[in-house]
Amino acid sequence: MPMMNDLQAAHNTLSHSVLFSCFEADEVQELAGYFNPTFLPRGEALFHALDRTNGIYLVQAGLLTEEPESTGHAARSFGPGSLVGEEALFLTGVRERSIVAEEDTHLLFMPNSLVQRYLLEDQRFTVLLNTLTNSRTLAQNIKSTWLKPDERLNLITRKHPLVLSFHLALPTLAFLVVLILVGQLNRLPLFWQRILLLFGFLLAVLTFVWRINQWATQYYAVTNQRILKLERSGRAYVSRDEVPLTALAGYAVKTKAVDSFLGYADLLLQTYLGDIVFEKLEDPASFGKLVQAYAQRERAANPQSSARQLHTALNRKIGKPVEGLSEAEMEVEAARIATETREQKGVGILAWLFADFLRLRQEADGTTSYRKHWIVLFTRNLLPSLILAGLTWLAYGFFTGEIKIVEASTALTVLALAMLAVFVWMVLNYNDWRNDLYQLTDVQVVDVDRNIFGSESNRSAPLENILSVQYQRKGLLGLIFNYGTVFISVGVQDLSFEDVHRPAQVQQEIFARMNERQAALRRELGEQEQERMREWFRIYQAGMTARSQEGTRPLKVNPP
Repeated sequence: MPMMNDLQAAHNTLSHSVLFSCFEADEVQELAGYFNPTFLPRGEALFHALDRTNGIYLVQAGLLTEEPESTGHAARSFGPGSLVGEEALFLTGVRERSIVAEEDTHLLFMPNSLVQRYLLEDQRFTVLLNTLTNSRTLAQNIKSTWLKPDERLNLITRKHPLVLSFHLALPTLAFLVVLILVGQLNRLPLFWQRILLLFGFLLAVLTFVWRINQWATQYYAVTNQRILKLERSGRAYVSRDEVPLTALAGYAVKTKAVDSFLGYADLLLQTYLGDIVFEKLEDPASFGKLVQAYAQRERAANPQSSARQLHTALNRKIGKPVEGLSEAEMEVEAARIATETREQKGVGILAWLFADFLRLRQEADGTTSYRKHWIVLFTRNLLPSLILAGLTWLAYGFFTGEIKIVEASTALTVLALAMLAVFVWMVLNYNDWRNDLYQLTDVQVVDVDRNIFGSESNRSAPLENILSVQYQRKGLLGLIFNYGTVFISVGVQDLSFEDVHRPAQVQQEIFARMNERQAALRRELGEQEQERMREWFRIYQAGMTARSQEGTRPLKVNPP
């Protein structure tokens, strides 16, 4: 058994390890007694590939890395709190890779017999281990191009596969209904029966592909910096919602009767900046416990960085400098933001459709993008929609024989071509609306305009050059649907975010980014001034030292 000091050190290491976050404090204290401390000098191997598995290791201090000759696995580093030798947890007989000490390393070791008895026989531990394993497997199968250079992926998951099954059931049932209806329409010519069947089949297949792609490209991720929802847009991943990891206050599992029966539930992550819901996870409780463990570890490892991340995020939400807020004001603002976020979550299907599905606002990698309100797209496509409806009515009249101005086959051919042209018109309108973006970054505002032929134009202005920001709602529709234009005056060329949703909020977000930019520039100037002063003092000190040395030298006497 370890000595008292070793026991306390082992307890501290286990307490900060996410793998043991499923145990209570007294259980962690007991488990610490079953780990033996060991030391590995720099350059020596902890074990080699194909060595027999003898147990697991936890790094207390130091650094371990995989040897370069390890094949079939991505090279990894293991710092304090990392688990090494997880083969023992999966009852693998031999080591999969060689591990070498990059520097003098202190470790904790638990042999196989105790791993089996105290860890693998505990259901809480095995569930947590299964969640970590599934996350690692999923992470290896996707490209994490959305990670920042200094960011590390801790956890990633997606909705339960049963959710995809239910989504695929609807187009299947719809196609069966089409089959039944076509079978009942005996008077319909065989040609049109086949057309309806082909159309129904193609629609079902397209829905299948879209649903599968939607499920497969939506993720819930936790890094060492952020908690975020991800979805793929084209070839890139964008973040729908994200908050700093260190802003996590707690978590809760929301279960419905049907969801509980099917084996999944929602995970509600409660943060100081509002709630984030991870929907329909297989084991939300263990995932939430892991997220909380990672958040606690990050706060303990770098409290100053954690506070800075939280202050920056609050600054964006509040719309005024955080530096001037007291602790009490900070808590009040955070509580208000969280309350507003919860209230917005229950606005219903229309808000989801027009604010999320059409994605009028999105954030990714510190850039906020705005799109014109959906009512603009609606008004643009109103005329072609009416024309399409009229053409459809004429086609129905010629098909049923109610209209006999010209031959039915000729009329239907012309009408089909006209309907195709109108449909292309509507698609072009949608593409123009979709590709007209306004972006707000940490340093500038950008107006991006792309067309379907690939050409792109953009105008930008630095935040520090903005003189004023105003907004105006347009007419009755602007007041009803809360959209308008934000005018940004920069002197030489003015920019405008036209027909954006919630223009007052957009204005406040621009003001918040301007304040952040001004604060960053002030800090940069302050650091430059401090560096300049340090250089002056260094030169002054060097001069004083040189003078003092000259004063202690003996005077040279010239010979007579």
